[in-house]
Amino acid sequence: MVRLQPCGMEQKLSVSRMRHTAGSPFRLAPAALLPALVALLGALLALPPAVRAQAQTIGLELFELAGGAPKYRGERQVSVTSGVVTEVTSYRDPAGQEVQHVEAVYREENLGVVSYRARDMVIGREEDLLYKDGKVQMRYVSEAGADPDIDTVDWQNSIAFSPVVVPLIVRNWERLRGGAEVTFDLLVPSRQDTVGFRVRMDGAAELNGAPVTVMRMEPSSWIIRRLVDPMYFAIEDAPSHRVLEFRGRSTIPTKSGGDQDLRMVYRY
Repeated sequence: MVRLQPCGMEQKLSVSRMRHTAGSPFRLAPAALLPALVALLGALLALPPAVRAQAQTIGLELFELAGGAPKYRGERQVSVTSGVVTEVTSYRDPAGQEVQHVEAVYREENLGVVSYRARDMVIGREEDLLYKDGKVQMRYVSEAGADPDIDTVDWQNSIAFSPVVVPLIVRNWERLRGGAEVTFDLLVPSRQDTVGFRVRMDGAAELNGAPVTVMRMEPSSWIIRRLVDPMYFAIEDAPSHRVLEFRGRSTIPTKSGGDQDLRMVYRY
């Protein structure tokens, strides 16, 4: 079983030169301002990486596996503040109607869930996770008007939830590239329990001119593997290890409430 390890992040800051014009307040005492600016920059750089606020917007396009025009489009806002990662994702259909809204919060140090809230507008499905006092509460509503199922599981270092799968892969990149297998227990609100999964390297490829490694994720149990198709993540080999494409079971249900497999393309 793999323990989730801390991972540092770096951010570079730069200061551009100021132009001093006839009406600029900086023309009065630029030399006096310089020590203050240097002190401010030094203070910012002295902060631990996890304390510095960082933000990123990722565009998403979801296609049928057979191809064609995007079935859904989405946008993911990712921010990191004081060691806490917040992801807000919204998916919309071609008419612009929101079909799913997901908010996930987790600790950067150990990828532990803080909270998770998913709202589906197609059939009214709801999923919630909340960490408190060493336990994770799971709440699940199968469709609009249905009674919620609520249960708790004890937190363990082996537990993960869907938003941290890619960070978990990246933290174990060299091991996976070397042929090792990474296992974890995935929180599944619909089952009110965890399900064992494993990730292993599936092969090397090229995507839009970029070398990528394809990682395969599937249930650890051979019995469940007969019922659930594997999922594939194409992750760039460049040091940033950004995920470029996902193929597999989507969290967005069909209008009849069924599952659907889609290809999701990430736009940075």
